[in-house]
Amino acid sequence: MRDFKLFEIALLWCPDKYAETLRTSGVLITPNFNVSLGNLNYRIYGPLQKVSSGNYEVGTEFWSWAISRVSADLMWDYLSFKGRDVVIAVLDTGIDPTHSLLFGKLRTLNSSDPNYPGGWMEFSRSGKPICSRPHDTHWHGTWVSSIAVGGDTSNYLFGVAPEAKLMVGLVLPGGSGTAAQVLAGLEWVLNPYDCLGKSLNVEPPDVVSMSFGAPNNYSNIFLPAVRKLIEAGVVLVAAIGNEGPYTSSNPGNIWGVVGVGATDLDDDLAYFSSYEEVEWPSPPASWPFKGVYPSKYVKPDLVAPGVDVPGAYPGDLIVAASGTSAATPLVAATAGIVADILKGKGLKGSALVEEVYEVLTSSAKKLVDVSGVGNGRLNAYLAVSKALGRNVSSLKLRLSSSIVRYGDLITLTVDGLPIGADLTVFLSGTRVYSGPYKASGISFYVPPTHFSGNEVIALSRDGSFYGETIVYVAPDLKVSREVSLKDFMTVTITGLGIGDLITVYLNDNLLTLDTSNLRGFYNVSLAVPYVKPGTYSVVVKDLTNPVITLKSSVTISEVAKEELPTVVARVEPYYVLGYVGFFDVTVTPAQASLRASQLYPYEPVIQVLNITSISNGVSRIFFKVSKVPSEGVALLDVKACLNNICSENYVLLKIVEKDPISSLSVEQQQISTLVAGLNYSITMLSKRLNLLTSNVSSSLTELITKLNRLNDTLASLGKDVGDVETHLKAVDEWLRGNITTLSSRVSSVEDELSNVKTFASVNTLLISLASLIIASASLAMSFHTLRKRR
Repeated sequence: MRDFKLFEIALLWCPDKYAETLRTSGVLITPNFNVSLGNLNYRIYGPLQKVSSGNYEVGTEFWSWAISRVSADLMWDYLSFKGRDVVIAVLDTGIDPTHSLLFGKLRTLNSSDPNYPGGWMEFSRSGKPICSRPHDTHWHGTWVSSIAVGGDTSNYLFGVAPEAKLMVGLVLPGGSGTAAQVLAGLEWVLNPYDCLGKSLNVEPPDVVSMSFGAPNNYSNIFLPAVRKLIEAGVVLVAAIGNEGPYTSSNPGNIWGVVGVGATDLDDDLAYFSSYEEVEWPSPPASWPFKGVYPSKYVKPDLVAPGVDVPGAYPGDLIVAASGTSAATPLVAATAGIVADILKGKGLKGSALVEEVYEVLTSSAKKLVDVSGVGNGRLNAYLAVSKALGRNVSSLKLRLSSSIVRYGDLITLTVDGLPIGADLTVFLSGTRVYSGPYKASGISFYVPPTHFSGNEVIALSRDGSFYGETIVYVAPDLKVSREVSLKDFMTVTITGLGIGDLITVYLNDNLLTLDTSNLRGFYNVSLAVPYVKPGTYSVVVKDLTNPVITLKSSVTISEVAKEELPTVVARVEPYYVLGYVGFFDVTVTPAQASLRASQLYPYEPVIQVLNITSISNGVSRIFFKVSKVPSEGVALLDVKACLNNICSENYVLLKIVEKDPISSLSVEQQQISTLVAGLNYSITMLSKRLNLLTSNVSSSLTELITKLNRLNDTLASLGKDVGDVETHLKAVDEWLRGNITTLSSRVSSVEDELSNVKTFASVNTLLISLASLIIASASLAMSFHTLRKRR
């Protein structure tokens, strides 16, 4: 039925009586068993362009926590490796190549061919190629592909290697496939061909990612394929399974395949992640990976984030899902980048695969929970640094508090870093500090981020010092303290889970049902319902994570919205560090009191000096800038209050270190010189224009004189033309008379010609008659002579 020539394997229908005979002769007989995705926990989050929840203050909310957890974002920024020239093969349920996170990433050798030759292939259950266009029969393939290469490195942070190209083989239609389909996919990876079976003569990919497996299966059926791929220098990465402890899945449990387990937000092993000491029943006598196939070894080899990992869902949606399936493409994409670097150093074949394995496992973060985590949790930054031969010294980080909330000020101390060295600190991918390290440590405010474990990473400016730790973020709820009927109440929730489904209640009244964004942040303005004035409870319930319930209160007054004070601010384009600045505020009604305070950043950078009334209802707020914020902007909260009812206006101030106008003195001198030269040029041009005007005037006078002469000439010519017309009329009359005479003569000539023709015809007749008489005489003489002879 199907011959896998590269692997010396054939798929046949074989009755049991013949199968036993083949086994006794040394032929490996294995059923065409099923492989599958395993148990999956997922939530479809919504359209990519609608996953925003309110206003996020720093960073991008289109972000996967897994990217920052494995330091892929630092690999992009500090090492400039984003996957360019890397090819990653994904064997799965297919792909939606039109998804915004994946558009243009599927390889093709012919852009006009909708079948994407060299980048797409579908296989039947018997492993035969099927000509088709790229599509996803499930959603899993689109999701794992985006975890490998999805998005970019600035606005949509979802994939480890966003500049890499994909090869996608559909081997799990609907989420389940056969061993033959997997073998066919691996054969296509090793020697890419089109859907008609014609070899495309292109190099195999750097790595193949397989987020599936056959649980508790230790068959040798995949070993010939794995052997050939290792010998060709293709790194194999596969999920170890979602069946929990003391289990593993094939092919992730094969020696030489990088088997991958999953970790959660706290950097602990996920409860579902498989692990065990594998006892392989029939190890081959020889093996290309490390020279031997041991009878016992531990799986998985590595772990990576695998809980609530967001990615692409067909139809331009976003899904957050859990499983070792998510961890696998994180490792595969990193392995592809490492392999590409090592190829540049001359490594190839099995030596390349072994070195990639060594780099990944030796650079992984060693976790406290040693059971089931293999060599540790993937770190893309350290792995690529090691592949490049860069020495990175380890830093030990200590935080003043292990459990924090949004807006808390915490202190970080670092062991192993010289005092005064430039240090940058990130919390879940958000830069929270950049500057010199102090003996007393450095302090920063906690930005909005997700529930539970968040990584804190500290690096020196050149990236040669690196350290990380985990801080636990608790949920937090902030609401407007006082609002009026017909007004809006602001609700801000931080420390939620990734895309959690939440409800917000005012006492027992449901105000909204919504989801947090991908950073566990939620911000919304809700209309205040018609209720009696008083103090009410605001309750938030997390339906995705029921352990989270948050409570606060709000006071609702009878003051109508139109009676509230209003605040309108007018600010300058920028304000300069160290100088006193101001902006004017118009307040209605004029008797409302005014106050201002810094809202963001959390570190004080604006000192409000005083608020001065300069006219009825207009006040001027003076302040001094003590520091340039890291984002270059500061947010002030300006409140106008009347009868204990306040309204707010957020004022955004742009802060610069130096006044760009004051630094223009040299340029101004140069401009003055240029202006002087320009004035001289204008003067000379004016003189030339005057001269030109004079010349043009003289020329115009001469031209008018010549035109008058021409007019006289034309008048004289008109008289001559009249005389010519008279002569022409006389000639015409003479010609008419002569033509009549000539016509008469022509008629006479025609009559004479007619007579001539008649005479010629008579002559012709006479000649013909004479000829006839002569012919008759000749005939008579011939007849007479004949008679005499007789």
